[in-house]
Amino acid sequence: MRRAGLLARAILAEDEAGPVELRTPEEVRSLLADTIQHTRTGRLDCRIAATVGSLAGVLLRAVEQGELEARLAAIEAALAQGQAQRGAA
Repeated sequence: MRRAGLLARAILAEDEAGPVELRTPEEVRSLLADTIQHTRTGRLDCRIAATVGSLAGVLLRAVEQGELEARLAAIEAALAQGQAQRGAA
């Protein structure tokens, strides 16, 4: 189909591009791998893939920061507990 002199862009069918859970770095990497594969096979327009890649990068940094914050909170709690035990002794 032509529109304004351009070929219609490849877009995945709705059932192929359904909602995905993106809560871990592994899930984000999986989305990126799928996006790359769909783009290489012509099933996904490169502009959509670029947008997904950009947003996934932001999301990945946020997920990783959340994980670091959780680890830091656990370390701080362990240190506070150790200090409390030493103070009680």
